[in-house]
This record gives sequence, C-alpha cells and structure tokens, in this order.
Amino acid sequence: PLTFAYEKVQALLAYLAVEAGRVHRRTALAELLWPEQDEAVARHNLSQALYNLRRALRDDPDNPLLLTTRETVCLNPASSVWVDVAAFRALGCGANSGTLQLEQAIELYRGEFLEGSSSGDSADFEEWALVLREQLHVQAGDVLQRLTDPEGGVADPSRRRDYARR
Repeated sequence: PLTFAYEKVQALLAYLAVEAGRVHRRTALAELLWPEQDEAVARHNLSQALYNLRRALRDDPDNPLLLTTRETVCLNPASSVWVDVAAFRALGCGANSGTLQLEQAIELYRGEFLEGSSSGDSADFEEWALVLREQLHVQAGDVLQRLTDPEGGVADPSRRRDYARR
C-alpha cells in the first residue's frame, strides 16, 4: 500500500490513473484539485503533489510512470500500470463478454469507487468521482444481472444464486 503526504496526492493519482490515455493540462489539474486557490498557488501545490507522488511511487527516471512537461501531465502509456477500473470496464462492458469475462469483471468490483477518500475542498473532483462511482455501480449491476440470467449466465445454480444475492 502506498502512503501519501496528503489526500490531494491520492486524488491526483486516482484521477490520472482512471483518466489515463489523456494528456492533462497542469492548469486544469490545478483548478480541479485546488479550485479556491489563486492560479499560481494552485500550480505550485500541483508541483508539490507531483513531487510527493513520484516519491511515493518510487518513480524511475529512466522509465518514468509520470510524464510531465511545464504544461502537461499524464501517465506513461508505455508503463506497465494496471488499473482495476479500466480492466473492469473492458471485461464487463462488451455485449459479447462471456461468462468468464463477466466473472473476472465482478471480482474486480469490490465496492464504491474511492470509498472513504476525499479530495478535501474540491467540488469538481468530488463530482467527477461521484459520476464515475455511479457509472461503475450501474455497470456492476448489469454484470451481475447478466451472470444471473438463466439463459446466458453462469450454469451453476449455487454460483448464480451467490451473484443474485450480491
């Protein structure tokens, strides 16, 4: 488990991981996490959070997890990062997902997204997390419904019953 200097570092990591595949403007990240701060202070806070995040991740300069410029931040697409949210979505979203993929997807769903964590004073971050939490919850319900379907779900009645209870 990683430990962070403060909650904003964890929030930054969650956001970058879930929104991987995109390059994020530093200004937008600073506004997202420090909306009440003046731009210069927010950007400084972001720089400090990135520094703390690199330390917590033991980021290797030769093969960095975080790619940063003066204006942008993103997770390195060439890194071997595995994100449970991305895997859950990939396994359970397809109309052609088989029972095995659906079972793998539902094993990844272990509760509400970012349950018990907070970004502090950022309403925009909390709204992003809430929307994503609801999307994942709906998808989990869909996966469970598909697993309990007598026609195309799991064949074993006891497993089907366990999924129905869940």
